[in-house]
Amino acid sequence: MEGIAIIGNDKRIEYVNDRVCEIIGWPRDKILGQSFLRFLHPDNSDLVEKRYAHRLDGEPITPTYETIVLRDNTEPRNLQVRTTVLPNGENDIKILAQLRDVTEERKTQCLLSEYVMKYSTLLETMNEGLGVIDDEGVLVHANAVLCKMLEYTEKELVGMITSDIMHGFTLDAVFDKIKERIAGKASRYETSLIHRSGRLVPTMVSASPLFSEEGEYKGSIAIFTDITKQKIIEKDLQTARDRSLLYLDLMSHDLRNHLQEIQVAAGLLQFKADTASILDLHERILHAVSKSSRVIAETQTIDALAELPLSDRLLDRALNETLMAAITLFDDVEFRMSIQVSDARIRADEYLELLLSDLLSNSCEHSPEDGKRVWVSLTEAKTTYELEVSDNRPNLFDSQEKGLLGTRPRFRGLRLHLVHYIVEKYGGTLEVLNRVSDEPSQGTMVKISFPKM
Repeated sequence: MEGIAIIGNDKRIEYVNDRVCEIIGWPRDKILGQSFLRFLHPDNSDLVEKRYAHRLDGEPITPTYETIVLRDNTEPRNLQVRTTVLPNGENDIKILAQLRDVTEERKTQCLLSEYVMKYSTLLETMNEGLGVIDDEGVLVHANAVLCKMLEYTEKELVGMITSDIMHGFTLDAVFDKIKERIAGKASRYETSLIHRSGRLVPTMVSASPLFSEEGEYKGSIAIFTDITKQKIIEKDLQTARDRSLLYLDLMSHDLRNHLQEIQVAAGLLQFKADTASILDLHERILHAVSKSSRVIAETQTIDALAELPLSDRLLDRALNETLMAAITLFDDVEFRMSIQVSDARIRADEYLELLLSDLLSNSCEHSPEDGKRVWVSLTEAKTTYELEVSDNRPNLFDSQEKGLLGTRPRFRGLRLHLVHYIVEKYGGTLEVLNRVSDEPSQGTMVKISFPKM
């Protein structure tokens, strides 16, 4: 309902209906006889007064305009005003004003404008392509990123059926996707978009349905992510893995067969050997073959390591069993042990014993020929168990400066690298330090921290 007011040529209000009273917040008897300027917002009164004067003078002005009144003298309300001149004799002119409260409309428009601005900013600044697709599979909007991905303008893309830009999509496939969206299903899948040049762009698509407030299906919105770089990386990784598997296969079969031939020949040579030099040579051949076979076995271990699940293991029990075996095997080494922990539970797999064995063997084999000593210590910290294995060989390398555990070049053989890989899988850390701080000539220490259960 509109408010109706009649204003005389002296600016005084002569008539108002009930709606005007509601808008202004005053009773009729307090409004009639008052100047209409009294109810206007101070920022608008001069402009409205000028319009009123022009109206009385018969000057052509736009009949409809907006102004602001103060409801109850405090609350601003937006009014749309339409004025009409009512002649009442030669010198008596009145003005009919039709008033419509548009305060809520203007608030809604401001909010919508703000939302549109934010939405537009989001669409044009996002890193992914975005397309809006109607209920028949036709593109009705494409943002700048999608246009750039395919080297089309928005005008060229809008109107295309999705099967025109999605490789391998027939109209039947498009309608199958539409059926999924109508059922309210969102989906994420890989496909390839067709570039303007005809080349294919590997893409990850995230599609969601669009419904009206009444629940009617209107189409879908799709986010297109260019995964070209990701595909290149995946291909390179697969190539590297295929090559490494080839090398592993060569070591596992060809090299192993050759080593077996050498081992058999060395065994035959032993029966015909009659001099000390030949016997020494024979021992060296067998030792070299043994080490080569061990390298192959440890390389195969690295490949199989990732496949085994972790479970609860007792570190102190595994360490004690491995130490007993090492003491028997390396009878020329003096072991000094300090196991200060019991029931040391960690997350590990069946390679825990291999880790400990390789760690001890690494220290035993690299200790000096005269007076070989190995120190083993297991202690408990707040969140970890600390295992330290030390020997009396000089520590000639700084792990931080020389990239001790990098893949290339390998330091002191494959064994320590295998230990490192296993420790990483268990979530621990490995450091190579001086046995005596600031005195590398006194020996080398390998320190491993195992997270507690």
